[in-house]
Amino acid sequence: MPWPDKVYMTRISLCMIVRDEERDLPRLLSSVRGVVDELCIVDTGSSDRTRELARAAGARVESFEWCDDFAAARNASLALASGDWILVLDADEALEDPSARETLLAFAARGGARAGQVTIVDRQEEGELRSRVSRFFPRRADLAYRGAFHEQPHFGADPCPPHPLGLEVIHYGYRRDAIASKGKVERNRRFLERLVTLHPADPYYHYQLGRTYLIADQIEPALAAFENALDHVEPSAPYLPLLSELTCHCLRRQGRSREALELLSQLAPAWPKRADTRYLQGLLALDTGNLELAEGCFQQCLTLEGSDGVGGSSAEQARTWGPAYHLAVLRECLGMAAEAREWYSRALEYRPNHPESLAGLERLAAPAQGPA
Repeated sequence: MPWPDKVYMTRISLCMIVRDEERDLPRLLSSVRGVVDELCIVDTGSSDRTRELARAAGARVESFEWCDDFAAARNASLALASGDWILVLDADEALEDPSARETLLAFAARGGARAGQVTIVDRQEEGELRSRVSRFFPRRADLAYRGAFHEQPHFGADPCPPHPLGLEVIHYGYRRDAIASKGKVERNRRFLERLVTLHPADPYYHYQLGRTYLIADQIEPALAAFENALDHVEPSAPYLPLLSELTCHCLRRQGRSREALELLSQLAPAWPKRADTRYLQGLLALDTGNLELAEGCFQQCLTLEGSDGVGGSSAEQARTWGPAYHLAVLRECLGMAAEAREWYSRALEYRPNHPESLAGLERLAAPAQGPA
């Protein structure tokens, strides 16, 4: 069935902020060709060929003097747009869906003051991490970003109401080589330490500072930042599930699994469909010898297999091969070899060549050793 005329008339503006992105920008620009109608790019001080590459692709490029405020830079990019709807992407992202434009236009055709949430997919060695982020909006006079770091879109004084868009965006920026090459961790650390000094009671800045320390494997300062965030966070904060999990992850790294399990058990009932919380509970239960709780948590994770969850980035491992592998380990420890083999095999269905599951099958296939 053909699109209605008003959908054909809808124009989409891609709005971006960039700096020294000549390595990643060509991939992004190639992925949006035929998806958007104009490219609006604000450059915050590139010293490489970023602006040249953007202009060669037909983008309108304007310079922006960096002022330690991501929202201000985002808003400068929005001001360049002339389309009916605005798509926001970063240079280290890309679209792979051949029907991306149709998906965007279908969402736009339904109208309304709402934000389309894309699913950000981070492909890492340990599997995919998925999170939902608002990135598609009607162009309105009152549309603006707020927040100096991890800025959020608003219509006037209110956050844009989010609605799932059904579009995946592949993110390459947190690969280890990308982080190292751009010095992102050190840049973010300095920026966020300054923000928490200026806004000591803002839990979001403490939360993001903790994540930055954790990426750098600085467990003690990460935990301190997360605990500060928990002291001030509202129960309705959308990032509270991930904040709680990361806090407990740090406690576990310090050998404090019992304390972590107590904390997570208090908070987890609020997020019954988040596999990541249940998976971490299961690991903490194993650490503390509560095998019954571990079994229940891992079994529940597998019932949440198709959900990418809410409350922050969600790991594929938490709802697929991770719980299956640990259910196999539990059975192997209990001498239930046949069931253990079944669970190791199931883990391998989710993640072929998973080393630990292959090793488990190899152990169980070996003949029992009799007395010397």
